[in-house]
Amino acid sequence: MACWSPPELRANKAQKELTFHEKILKDIPLTAGHWISATHDETDSEIRGTMLAQKHPVARYIATKPASQLGGPTRFSSGELLRNGKHLDPSSLLSEKKVVGDGARESLRPSVVQRTVVEHSMQACPPGISSGTQTLRFGPVNACSQYEAQGSGPTTKAHSVGAGNSLKASLRDFLEKPEISFAIEEALQQNETIDVFARDFDKLGVDETRMAMLDASLGSGTEAGITECRNFHDVAYTKNKRVESIHWVPGEPDVIAASYLENLTYGQRLDTIGKPRPSCVLLWSFHDPLAPHAALLSPNEVVTFSFCPTDRRFVVGALITGQMVLWRVTDQELGLSAAKRGKVARKKRDKDGSKEEGGKSEKKKKSTGTKTRSVLQIKHKLVSTIDDSHKRACRSIAWLPHWVDVERKGKCVDRREKKLDDDDDASEKAKFFVTIAGDGQVLLWDFQSARDAVVRGEHDFTWRPIHSIQLQRQDSGTEMGCTHILPLVSMNLTHKPQEDHESVSLSNFFATTEEGELIYGDWAAKASGDKKPEFVKSLCDANKTFRPLLQLSDSDRIRDLMLVVSDWEFALWYIGGAAPSLARPDTADPDDEEDEVDSPRPDKFMPAQIHEPLFRSTAPNSYFACGACSPSRPAVLYLGRVDGGMDVWDFTDQSHQPLMSHPVTAAALTTMTFGKSLLAVGDDHGHLHILKLPVNLICGPEREDEIIRQVLDREYHRIEGEPARSTTLEALKQQTEKTLAAGDEEIVQQEDSVIDEEYRKTLAEFCEATGMSLSASDAALM
Repeated sequence: MACWSPPELRANKAQKELTFHEKILKDIPLTAGHWISATHDETDSEIRGTMLAQKHPVARYIATKPASQLGGPTRFSSGELLRNGKHLDPSSLLSEKKVVGDGARESLRPSVVQRTVVEHSMQACPPGISSGTQTLRFGPVNACSQYEAQGSGPTTKAHSVGAGNSLKASLRDFLEKPEISFAIEEALQQNETIDVFARDFDKLGVDETRMAMLDASLGSGTEAGITECRNFHDVAYTKNKRVESIHWVPGEPDVIAASYLENLTYGQRLDTIGKPRPSCVLLWSFHDPLAPHAALLSPNEVVTFSFCPTDRRFVVGALITGQMVLWRVTDQELGLSAAKRGKVARKKRDKDGSKEEGGKSEKKKKSTGTKTRSVLQIKHKLVSTIDDSHKRACRSIAWLPHWVDVERKGKCVDRREKKLDDDDDASEKAKFFVTIAGDGQVLLWDFQSARDAVVRGEHDFTWRPIHSIQLQRQDSGTEMGCTHILPLVSMNLTHKPQEDHESVSLSNFFATTEEGELIYGDWAAKASGDKKPEFVKSLCDANKTFRPLLQLSDSDRIRDLMLVVSDWEFALWYIGGAAPSLARPDTADPDDEEDEVDSPRPDKFMPAQIHEPLFRSTAPNSYFACGACSPSRPAVLYLGRVDGGMDVWDFTDQSHQPLMSHPVTAAALTTMTFGKSLLAVGDDHGHLHILKLPVNLICGPEREDEIIRQVLDREYHRIEGEPARSTTLEALKQQTEKTLAAGDEEIVQQEDSVIDEEYRKTLAEFCEATGMSLSASDAALM
């Protein structure tokens, strides 16, 4: 690009300087000049140094073949060649020429290696030796033997009879000796004659039919013993979890509910503390054992739960955070309608559930042609406030009877005599329940208010306990960690407690601690003066194991009896004021509540303090994990072990060891509960086992109540007589000590006189033997 100016402007350039607008831009090509480089020689030499130059002449080789052999078959051989039956030289088939420097060619012939084959054969065989042998058979030999009977003559017989009579006479004389007869009589009195062929069950008064049942249960008959009829588990809901609590749906023998917890160690729970773990309570139906019927969803893991005893549509659960959760379900959601209608109801429910799903899932089902059944999920209706709930996981829920009302500060009032004509149905519904946890708190909850709020649909209802107490140790004042609670009004007692009774009240309860202690307390205790209220009336540490007690329950058939299970033993506690056989007449109906109210009260309703249990079992082969009393037989107990086995104790047969041990599974058992004729057992792998019991474990002998009461009476009198025996022995000990202290001098004088008399007697005998006189001996001694 160059700048060009017009001639008229260039003429006046000296006179006037051109402006920018007066200049004209014109594109003029530039002429290229010669390329000049200062490093041309160095670059050229460097490039030439990288190139290869040929310094020697190129050798050329040409391989030719006769035209007659082109396209023909080729045969390779290292020996001689044949063509038309003639031997050919291999060099004639291939001719190679090598070009030498001046153009001359030199013929190159390939060298053929001749191979020589030598034929040689060899054979090796073992040498053979001919030999022979022969054995001669010995011939038969004739042999015979003969004996002759020897008889005794008259003389020999008379001698034998006389010898026998003499032996009998000598034996009789020997046995009639005073020292021998006394020893034999004493031995017979101290020992018992045992019939080894007698049947032990005959002494129990069992007839032949029941004896056949007992033999069948022990494996000697054709009937089977304990068998597993159902096994509920699901990969999506129960994998890597353990069964924590089991409850049968009230009034339904084929629907059961179970809660599950994650199998985590203490360290793993510390890592995830504060993080919610959504869980659920599964409802299983016997009509569909492959998958759960419904799932009660909860915001956290459910440690225990319980159906309302008067209304099964409401379920109360205890979370691992200490909060309480409430569900409301219908009969159809519980699976009761499906159980009655069978497969038709399940197909209809599956069809309705499939309509609610999206279009993608429907297309997928149509394309694949398979049906997937979804589990019915039920959300919770109410959760208690975390500030007013337990600080640790709640382990036990106990319902109060419907005739008990809770007033201010936990005071309980008996409403059985009050008649409500306007609202009879409301008076028959449970209103309150009590919970206990590891933080040592006992909380009373108003279930009626929570139920009414759920029915009315009040979303702003705040659920908190109406009364709470803190259990503390009397010696140190520290909090007590508790595991189970059993209110006195909910127990199977001979006489129900009333508010006007002197020794007990409606607010008394039994509880177990994490150190193996049994507590008897009162959640409505009043303060006296400046002292704080004593909620713990007595603390029994007879079976203190420093480990949490696993079970606390009362017997359904024996009144005033409790079962307490620890790791390596179980104990039977009796809280009645009289002997078990006198606590209640056998003709009384255990289900008649009017008889309990109108019957006269005993002089001693309950002992002031319970020191030790009536019975303590021996240590098992493996630790106990759970336990339960039989609902149909008062003398039978079931104990689950951590090795997956179950011990069955029958006190009508023996009390020092279990009647039988049944292997349920290879995993540790966690909990068990009874249905009508079935036993539900949960294990550590999330499996729910339904066991069918044999006839002999459901129906016992006719006099079973009498037998078990006799056993308990013997232990009751033993414990009742211990204070009297201790007092008698202590008084005897004190009297002996006083006698020894007062009569020491007299006793010493008597002992000295006896020694002197023996000495003089010995000295007289010595003098008589030696011929010395007593005076001479005295003089010699002096």
